[in-house]
Amino acid sequence: MANRQKGEVAFTAAGKSCKLRYSTNALCELEDITGRGVTDVMLELASWVPPTDDKGKLLEETQEQMQARGRKMRLSFVRDVFCAGLRDQLPDITVKEAGDMIQEIGGMMRAMDLINSAFAAGFDTGKKARPPKPDSPKT
Repeated sequence: MANRQKGEVAFTAAGKSCKLRYSTNALCELEDITGRGVTDVMLELASWVPPTDDKGKLLEETQEQMQARGRKMRLSFVRDVFCAGLRDQLPDITVKEAGDMIQEIGGMMRAMDLINSAFAAGFDTGKKARPPKPDSPKT
């Protein structure tokens, strides 16, 4: 079972339970696979998503804007990002095997949904830190 507090997102492929997670090590793998910094990768992925307002409501786009967004999307990039997110659970998975898994789960859009969910879970800024424990009284 996936633990969202650890940034894990669960899905099933080949009849097996799998987890996608973007830990520090997975993000380093992602940089190695893509040859790009993690911030650059995240900005690239964000540029593919329809624009929303501060409340998450979709903003209107022209047909030209939607097409421009669509032309930027690259399946090989999605496969690389997906592969890196699997490496915590499957350290020896190849990029080709990750591509086969994407095919099995329903394609690029399903993979993108999982990637976005895993990034959101891993970078959740809504978590509140516990307050420090008070010093124990001195006797």
